[in-house]
Amino acid sequence: MRSTLTTVEEVLFSINQQFAPSKRIVRIDLADSLNMFLAEDLLLPEKQNIYEHSNFATYETTLKKGTLLRPYELGILHKVDIEQLNVYKPIEVCIQPVYTNLYPSKPIISPIIKSLIKHFEGVNTTLEPMLIKENPDVDFQIKTLIDKSDIILITGYDHHMLAPKFEQFGIKFTTNNIDQTPGNKTLVGFDDHKIVMFLPEEQTGALLNAELYGRAAILKALGRPFEFIKAISASIYENDTHNTHFSIGRYSVFDKDVIVSFQQKVDEIILTDYASANCYVRILPNTTIAKGATVEILPFIGN
Repeated sequence: MRSTLTTVEEVLFSINQQFAPSKRIVRIDLADSLNMFLAEDLLLPEKQNIYEHSNFATYETTLKKGTLLRPYELGILHKVDIEQLNVYKPIEVCIQPVYTNLYPSKPIISPIIKSLIKHFEGVNTTLEPMLIKENPDVDFQIKTLIDKSDIILITGYDHHMLAPKFEQFGIKFTTNNIDQTPGNKTLVGFDDHKIVMFLPEEQTGALLNAELYGRAAILKALGRPFEFIKAISASIYENDTHNTHFSIGRYSVFDKDVIVSFQQKVDEIILTDYASANCYVRILPNTTIAKGATVEILPFIGN
């Protein structure tokens, strides 16, 4: 694939336009439907108020298609003796660590990404066993991974060398270099109903792009919007490059205003810095941020 530079907005647009996950409907037992999304409108039977001498009218309840089935909804359905219902199968997100014999490291970022994505309801998240590029069964493993997944997030070292193997199974990569810091070396590919992302090798870039582009794909699959939040900067920042910078910071809400302070050097952010942060801050290319200026933030997943 020829190296092409893509903007952050172009990647987000391509995810929204090219990723069309299939909405698979299955009929299952009520007991197995927790945290799934209802795939039909359910008009529940009318019930007479239990107080015979009250003036309350009869009532009915409608659970709309797309309703998340929490314990409350399951209790309502159980009360009216509904035993089976149609639901959308959960979105299948697989995190695949890849390591070569040259880098036999223990996965660090993959378990973090799995823990983050578990915050999404209606999503099954799987952390796959480590994929060794030199393994003779690697083609079969990749084919199996593609077949069972809607969204695949790949982490590791030298893992981009596996992209041709994904292409032979129908994945078409449209992005391989994003004008952002950190996390520019990212591959994004699609087929009709799937998306594959080779996340950057560096830890901060991998986390950022999982929370940015991985989140955008999950929200698209769930039919929910992706958006940044406006905030007031409590920091000064100068981005004199042609790349979008993503810093990490901490935001708070004061009397309806969102205030954020953030780190000044994005290329020096390390994993331990995340302990005191709760959001990413986007700084556009060739932009100087003064205190009191408006910036865009993306809260960490789960915040």
